[in-house]
Amino acid sequence: MNSTPQNSTAAERVRRRRSIAIALTLVLMVVAFYVATFVRFGNVIAERAM
Repeated sequence: MNSTPQNSTAAERVRRRRSIAIALTLVLMVVAFYVATFVRFGNVIAERAM
Protein backbone atom coordinates (compact mmCIF):
# COMPACT_ATOMS: atom_id res chain seq x y z
CA MET A 1 0.00 0.00 0.00
CA ASN A 2 1.27 3.44 -0.87
CA SER A 3 1.42 5.42 2.38
CA THR A 4 2.72 8.86 1.49
CA PRO A 5 2.20 11.78 3.86
CA GLN A 6 -0.49 13.22 1.56
CA ASN A 7 -2.44 9.97 1.49
CA SER A 8 -2.30 9.50 5.25
CA THR A 9 -3.41 13.10 5.83
CA ALA A 10 -6.32 12.66 3.43
CA ALA A 11 -7.27 9.38 5.09
CA GLU A 12 -7.19 11.04 8.51
CA ARG A 13 -9.49 13.79 7.26
CA VAL A 14 -11.91 11.22 5.86
CA ARG A 15 -11.87 9.25 9.12
CA ARG A 16 -12.42 12.42 11.16
CA ARG A 17 -15.37 13.49 9.01
CA ARG A 18 -16.86 9.99 9.27
CA SER A 19 -16.45 10.01 13.05
CA ILE A 20 -18.12 13.41 13.31
CA ALA A 21 -20.99 12.24 11.10
CA ILE A 22 -21.50 9.14 13.26
CA ALA A 23 -21.41 11.21 16.45
CA LEU A 24 -23.95 13.71 15.10
CA THR A 25 -26.22 10.87 13.97
CA LEU A 26 -26.09 9.31 17.44
CA VAL A 27 -26.84 12.65 19.12
CA LEU A 28 -29.78 13.27 16.79
CA MET A 29 -31.14 9.78 17.48
CA VAL A 30 -30.91 10.30 21.24
CA VAL A 31 -32.70 13.64 20.96
CA ALA A 32 -35.36 12.13 18.69
CA PHE A 33 -36.02 9.25 21.11
CA TYR A 34 -36.17 11.65 24.05
CA VAL A 35 -38.64 13.91 22.26
CA ALA A 36 -40.73 10.96 21.07
CA THR A 37 -40.88 9.55 24.60
CA PHE A 38 -41.82 12.89 26.10
CA VAL A 39 -44.51 13.48 23.47
CA ARG A 40 -45.90 9.98 23.89
CA PHE A 41 -46.08 9.98 27.70
CA GLY A 42 -46.42 13.73 28.14
CA ASN A 43 -47.67 14.81 31.54
CA VAL A 44 -47.90 11.25 32.88
CA ILE A 45 -44.16 11.32 33.57
CA ALA A 46 -44.21 14.85 35.01
CA GLU A 47 -47.16 14.23 37.33
CA ARG A 48 -46.31 10.81 38.76
CA ALA A 49 -45.12 10.48 42.34
CA MET A 50 -41.42 9.96 42.81
